[in-house]
Amino acid sequence: MYGSYGHRGGGRGGRWMPPPYPPRPPRGGYRPPPQPRAHHAPQPPHGHDHTSRDFYEETCGNDQILKVAGSSKPKSLAGAIAKRMREGGTVKLIALGPASVNQAVKALAIARSFLAEDGQVDLTVLPEFIHVPVGKEREKEERSAIRFTVLRRPYPKDGKVPPRDPSTVELKVSQTSQSRSTAGALAKRIREGQKCVIVGIGGGSVNQAVKSVAIANSYLADDYLEINFKPKFIHVDLGEEQKSAVEMTILYNQL
Repeated sequence: MYGSYGHRGGGRGGRWMPPPYPPRPPRGGYRPPPQPRAHHAPQPPHGHDHTSRDFYEETCGNDQILKVAGSSKPKSLAGAIAKRMREGGTVKLIALGPASVNQAVKALAIARSFLAEDGQVDLTVLPEFIHVPVGKEREKEERSAIRFTVLRRPYPKDGKVPPRDPSTVELKVSQTSQSRSTAGALAKRIREGQKCVIVGIGGGSVNQAVKSVAIANSYLADDYLEINFKPKFIHVDLGEEQKSAVEMTILYNQL
């Protein structure tokens, strides 16, 4: 016991006081109390401008490059595409994997609907295969991806999109379709001067359709022809139910 003045002793009437020296530190030295960790929002890779929560944007010369993920929101992406088209610029989308390709095509179809409200500008899309590095710095590997070059086109002067020509050939693609077979059939009809559309239901089908267009361009290179497409949403009757699908109207240019 310590007395009323902090000295040992004190007797019955003594009042307890804290010891005059600091408490002994725990074994192993002084350990400060744990501090709460600061949580920082994830930052985009160096050199990128993260303009949205679900896709990355960067500028390369006069091109605006949008990197699309499988979780990207099509409407958010479509707004960025439409804005660039109205400004007269060029947009390129890079998609790695079927889910990303599907989101990119849906965004392009929605962007066309946004532009149709103005009645001034439309767009077409040129898909092609590229290789992109994936992984950490020391473990990078190249994987195949799709690059969509979005081209600015004038809207019809009368403000009306013409209906599909009855003679148009419709190619239906499923997720199990062979891209090279579809590409061969498409290239054959383009050489014959026929009008074509490709219809796909579901993300896997849309991915196969895009790959078919990209492969068909390699088949048509010797003919000095290049094809691109205009995507839009349609409804397809499947028995007693109706499903949403993507229709790609094929256009071709003489190089």
